[in-house]
Amino acid sequence: MSLVVAQPTTNETPDAAQGGAAVAGITNTGHGATSTSSSATGIAPFGTDSDSDSKSARWFGLQNVGGQKTSVRLKFSWSAGGSCNASGGLGGSDPQINGNASSSCSFQIEYSLNGGSNWTTHVSDSASASSSGLTGDSDSFDNDGSADIALSNGQDVSQIQVRALYQSSADAEAGPRRSPNARQRLKALKRGPSRKRLRPAVRRSGYSFRRPRRRISRNSATAATYYLACGMTGPAS
Repeated sequence: MSLVVAQPTTNETPDAAQGGAAVAGITNTGHGATSTSSSATGIAPFGTDSDSDSKSARWFGLQNVGGQKTSVRLKFSWSAGGSCNASGGLGGSDPQINGNASSSCSFQIEYSLNGGSNWTTHVSDSASASSSGLTGDSDSFDNDGSADIALSNGQDVSQIQVRALYQSSADAEAGPRRSPNARQRLKALKRGPSRKRLRPAVRRSGYSFRRPRRRISRNSATAATYYLACGMTGPAS
């Protein structure tokens, strides 16, 4: 009994159904090193920011195998990893209050046995991080493996498809600036309406003016996924 290996003859990136951007170095049996990345920074008071990234690919067009089949198996492999972090409040002497940040990254590989009408998720993994205030958070994953899926002997090999989706996202929402304490508020009331003035400063190079410094508070979130490879050897019968 001879062994017949059928491989995809067509690929698509990005996958029209999943959207996103194209993966790198795609071939009919896999793709090259690919990554997605997202970052967001909110600046107090009440600044918001968000970012997302996704990439996808699909492999199909296998030639059907005629004759009597004693075994049909679908095989493919992958190597993926991701990391993300979030910090709800950053800034030295003037941190924001109640800032929030979150980030996530994920990947999944699915296969279809009926030409893309229905899909089965074979592997997926993800990481997420969230933070409120000054306490940061981080998460990561690494996932390497291979699939060897036994199919029905009557499976129409030409109907088999495999697709991959890689995603990352980041959101940041800044809180207000730190409020002055009661004593500072009382002094401000006695002074009346405040006015910004240029303060003179004497330097060796001559006479110059120095503006009051403005303190800025920030929060941030970042996410990144690293997909080293996704390869497909095809069904064998």
